[in-house]
Amino acid sequence: MIIHYDTAYISGKITGLPDLNKPKFAAATDLLHQIGYGVVFNPHVICATLGSKSTWTDYMKRCLKILPGSDVIILLDDWHKSKGAIVEVKVAMLLNIKILSIDTMLPINKYKLLLLIIKFHILNPLAYVNTDE
Repeated sequence: MIIHYDTAYISGKITGLPDLNKPKFAAATDLLHQIGYGVVFNPHVICATLGSKSTWTDYMKRCLKILPGSDVIILLDDWHKSKGAIVEVKVAMLLNIKILSIDTMLPINKYKLLLLIIKFHILNPLAYVNTDE
C-alpha cells in the first residue's frame, strides 16, 4: 500500500553527476504527481533562479527554506552519497517529517538512515568543511 501525503520534497545526489542528475529528479517529480501528490518540491526547480556564481551553500539555504513545509521527504536511491541530501535527511528527522524511499514509497527505518549517515561521515570525514570560499 502506498502511503500518500500532500506535499513532497525530493532528495538525492546532485553534485558531481552528469546534468546534475536532473533526469532522475524529473522522473521522480512526474511519478509523485501521477500517484496524487499535489505539490512536489524538486531542488532543481527550487533553485532554478540562482545564478552561475551561486555556491553549494546558496543552494542548500534555498532548499532548506522549503523542506520544513513538506509533509514528506522522498529519497532517491543515491541520497546517501550526497552531503546535501544527508543534511536534508537530518533536518527531516529533527522536524519529524516522514522519510520515504522512492523505490517503495514506504517509510525508511530510522536506524538504517542513521547507519547510512554514519557510513557517509566515515568515508567523507571532510565533507562539511566549507568549500565555498
